[in-house]
Amino acid sequence: MKSLVLTSACFCLSSTLSSYEGQSLDEGCWEASLEVVGSQRWDEFFNHIRFYGEKDATIRTDNFHVNSLHVYSYGGRGWLFWNHWFLRGDATTGHVSHGDFRSEIKTASTLLRSETLAHIKKGNTQDDNVGFGYLFPIRWLSLGPLFGWAYNEIHLKMDHVKIHKKPIPTLEGFTYRTRWQGPWVGFEGMYSWCGLDFDFGYEYHFPFWHGKLDLNGPTVPGVIFSDKRHGRGGYGSVFFVRSYATMMAGLQGGLSFKYQDWRLWDGRVEPLKSSFASVGETLVVDARVPKSTWRSFEIQLSLGYLF
Repeated sequence: MKSLVLTSACFCLSSTLSSYEGQSLDEGCWEASLEVVGSQRWDEFFNHIRFYGEKDATIRTDNFHVNSLHVYSYGGRGWLFWNHWFLRGDATTGHVSHGDFRSEIKTASTLLRSETLAHIKKGNTQDDNVGFGYLFPIRWLSLGPLFGWAYNEIHLKMDHVKIHKKPIPTLEGFTYRTRWQGPWVGFEGMYSWCGLDFDFGYEYHFPFWHGKLDLNGPTVPGVIFSDKRHGRGGYGSVFFVRSYATMMAGLQGGLSFKYQDWRLWDGRVEPLKSSFASVGETLVVDARVPKSTWRSFEIQLSLGYLF
């Protein structure tokens, strides 16, 4: 049995090396692929907000969580390779099936002041990414640097809102929108093994972050009000690996995994339409976001054609 496995592995390696010698990386050679994709994604994000009074004294903190966010998305992806230069892009639209919202308000003495809970009724997402770079031929492997731009947005609508376990009908249907966008640098690699094509890479992002909480109704002073959030000074790390199998006449089926970890530590919060005093926050003069995070894991299936 061991000898059979060893023989198969050696055959795969030799066929891979021989098939790669002088193929797609030759001067003047080009390849392209177009795919339709569908995926399931699990997200969570967190904002830690600090409210300050006079002389930078902390009045209270707000730990803002969205957990167990399930996203089903669909879209397209494509890439073009020509003379070692590589261009790729993808765009997907997603629908949120469910998730949980929680906001914990604590005073400066760290005692719990209030807790707001809600279910995520529905939502949608939009994710776009484009990258461009140069892939160096390293025998059976193609590897090189890339740079690009990414746009990621999540829009949520809440229901079953409770404060201290008491239903608050006036807050039903409030929305939250978060957006991470900006340039990135990274690398990408490609290789083949036993008839399968593999694609792997890493992206380091320099994000601009925006958020918007809209109650669509009256505020609850000291607990929750409509606001806008923004910041920079963080990073995003994205890892991915994909595998493809050619089924017939250039038709390819694929399976991919992607993990994202985004962090920001220099954000601000402002009332959406007016001043802090106008929304009942008479003691607040400033609100900052020293920590904002977004984590995501995605499994994706694709069907495409290789030109």
